[in-house]
Amino acid sequence: MPKPYHPVDTQHVLHLLRQWLKTAAPPEGVDWLDGMRDTVNDGADDGVFLGAFAAAPRRVGRNALHLRADDRAEAERVRPGWRPQTWTADQAARTVLLLVYDDSDAAAYGAMLAAVLARGPAEAASVYRALPLLPYPDRHAALAVDALRADDTLLFEALALHNPYPADTLAEPAWNRLVMRAVFLDAPLDAIEGLERRANPVLAHEIRDYARLRRAAGHALPPTLWRA
Repeated sequence: MPKPYHPVDTQHVLHLLRQWLKTAAPPEGVDWLDGMRDTVNDGADDGVFLGAFAAAPRRVGRNALHLRADDRAEAERVRPGWRPQTWTADQAARTVLLLVYDDSDAAAYGAMLAAVLARGPAEAASVYRALPLLPYPDRHAALAVDALRADDTLLFEALALHNPYPADTLAEPAWNRLVMRAVFLDAPLDAIEGLERRANPVLAHEIRDYARLRRAAGHALPPTLWRA
């Protein structure tokens, strides 16, 4: 079963993301994000918010975040399993916007996420990566399950790889589906957070069946398969 979910210090996360963006995005992009952060925080309508969310790659770029060892350690301290070193500048900027959006109403916040997810794979992938940092985590499990059903590999990898949200939140059937889909897609299983912690007899049975079929066909098995 998932472990208890511990909320993050949102203001500290926002501070970290801004510091990391200063080394990955152009100064004018950081200035733009500062302005949009204030606008969204002051209660801008959803049209302004969605427009800013869509514009983030153009404004801040898609460079990878460059995190030092102490940055990675701080990310782990703030949110165990958080791996922002795998993020890009636009993903970080979009997460900032999600974190400053008014979260006083859980239903309204969920409706905003649904609206973003409907806008396209790249924007949806940013939401899935941000899930471990967002308010009302238990309410977003259905969104995560939708990513498991989607045909788009981008969405699946945004949820499944370098992301602590699935292991901390998904019920066992959904977790097993995530792991087996990663196996079938030949995704790097060592990038799935909580793989050993969430091991269970049902998943072990499915993995053994898969392994027998692969061996019978003369195919090699990834060593990380057995960690699950």
